[in-house]
Amino acid sequence: MRDRAQNAIDECLRLAAFTEEPGRITRRFLSTPMHGVHDHLRWRMTELGMSVTVNAAGNMHGLWQPEGDGKKRLVIGSHVDTVPNAGAYDGVLGVCLGLELVQIVND
Repeated sequence: MRDRAQNAIDECLRLAAFTEEPGRITRRFLSTPMHGVHDHLRWRMTELGMSVTVNAAGNMHGLWQPEGDGKKRLVIGSHVDTVPNAGAYDGVLGVCLGLELVQIVND
C-alpha cells in the first residue's frame, strides 16, 4: 500500500508543474495550466478505462463502471484549481487518490 500512496503523491507532484507562476503553484479555474491538468487527467482516466466528460461549467468528471451491478457507486473527487501559491496537494490529492483506487481495482 505504501507504493500505491507514493504513486498518488508522485502524480500530485507531476500536476504541480502545471502552474501560472514559475516557482509557485497557482492554477486558476479554466486557466491554461488547468486545461493542461485536464488533458493529463483525461489521458489517465482513459488509460484506466474510465469515461470522461466535461460539463458546461468546465468541470471534469471521470466514471469507471466495472461489469456487474451498475447501481452501486463510490464517488471520489476534488478540485484541480488552486489558490495562489498553493501546496502541491491542494485539491489534486483527492483526484489522484481516486485514480489510484481505480488502478488498484483494475490490477
